[in-house]
Amino acid sequence: MHSNPEFVITAAAVLFGFPIAIAAPPKKSGSCIKPGAPLTYLYFTDPVNVMAPYWLNDSCSPFTSVNLSCNLKNIASYGIEISSAHHVITGLKFVKENGIQITIKKTGHDYVGRSNGERSLELWTHNLKDISFFNYTTANYTGPGAKVGAGAQFFEAYKVAAENGLRLAGGFCPTVDMAGGGGGGTYAVVLSLTTKAHADGVVAGGSFTINNTGDDRDWSAIEAWKNHPLLLDRIPGFTTDAFNLAVATWPKVNASILDEALAP
Repeated sequence: MHSNPEFVITAAAVLFGFPIAIAAPPKKSGSCIKPGAPLTYLYFTDPVNVMAPYWLNDSCSPFTSVNLSCNLKNIASYGIEISSAHHVITGLKFVKENGIQITIKKTGHDYVGRSNGERSLELWTHNLKDISFFNYTTANYTGPGAKVGAGAQFFEAYKVAAENGLRLAGGFCPTVDMAGGGGGGTYAVVLSLTTKAHADGVVAGGSFTINNTGDDRDWSAIEAWKNHPLLLDRIPGFTTDAFNLAVATWPKVNASILDEALAP
């Protein structure tokens, strides 16, 4: 794909969709999943497949009968890799002129069905990876800002931010991109997102564990957790049937202060 202003949708520019579990056609080397390989990466690099089984509608599912056909069903039939705004404009014009449904996909982390559409044309924005930092000024904020492409994922942005002595606030799930659902609403085509960048600094990390030997021990841990400072109450921990603290962080303090806060 290229950003030539004369870009048109041709057979050479179209990425044809196939169920992610199918090896042929087209059969090619490396189409099988290697043991230990991260399965999410398969969805990142595929122009049409998504992660939610519900929206795949049992398309080529390993859990259904082997006698069933392996076809696209609810997955887009073809897509175009977006690398410029002109590609988006061309795609929108094409579907309008030909009466085709349009869908949009970045990583495939979509659980409400917006990246799916039978016989649709998919705008695949995953490779819009530009990440840059600049001085940002508005009526309410003046300071460093980050501009990221629609396909940039949080873990990629965190790495670049750290290399520039900055820190970005966001999620930890590797399947989520930063611009998902941003811009003018979830109905919009989002090509970029501007987010505040914070000066990097010390972040303390700690863990809170208990010897879970019975119900009494579990409830005593919950009671202990409730007695901790209020600044810790935003960390998800216990429910009606479970108690878990995976990780705790505290910006601008060292590890000993966090350990003291988590102590019984």
